[in-house]
Amino acid sequence: MNNNRKTNKKSNNNIFIVIAAIILCIAAMGIYMFKQNGGKKEQQSERTAAVSDSEVADSDAQNSEISDNKTNNNKANDNETNDSTSESDGTENKNSKSEKVISKGKSLKIPVSDISSTVSFYPIKVDGVEMEIIAVKDSEGEIRTAFNTCQVCYSSGRGYYVQDGDALVCQNCGNQFTIDDIGVEAGGCNPWAIMSDARTVKNGKLEISYDYLKESEQIFSNWKEGI
Repeated sequence: MNNNRKTNKKSNNNIFIVIAAIILCIAAMGIYMFKQNGGKKEQQSERTAAVSDSEVADSDAQNSEISDNKTNNNKANDNETNDSTSESDGTENKNSKSEKVISKGKSLKIPVSDISSTVSFYPIKVDGVEMEIIAVKDSEGEIRTAFNTCQVCYSSGRGYYVQDGDALVCQNCGNQFTIDDIGVEAGGCNPWAIMSDARTVKNGKLEISYDYLKESEQIFSNWKEGI
């Protein structure tokens, strides 16, 4: 009898041990599965975040590229507009230099190296009067100079010249003159000549004195007035 009881006790203990082991296994498997699912969710979250960041970066890059393209297009349009205005106007010279103020005792100085077969226009201001000088080399390489105003049309306000190819065209009467005609003829509808005796060359610079410029200011009294 006692032996039977002991056997039953042992059997019950074994059952409890087995049940406990099963519970522990199930718990361990649950923890493992929980960790696995948690890791997958974390990886998925990281992937989603990475994709989102990549999409944001791509979007920013596209927006930046679009913005740059718009800026470049606007600049190109502005340049085209400016070029179109300059070409269609036809009343200004492209090879015009920056204006210089010539005061008493000074001279207009033009580097001889700057003078070429292409006409250059030198705007100046003498005692508040705006004037302009033409300088160019003729077909033989000689320097020609003149005031950019017509000897006949100067008082009209439009008696100045614009280069058109190899010719200078009076904006009032329409007469045309070649480069070889500049600075050699006095009188008539010609550019107002500055003869060689009215200028000097010193240290590689062509000089025209204030006094000579001052004497000629009256021919610019209506120059480009109202234009």
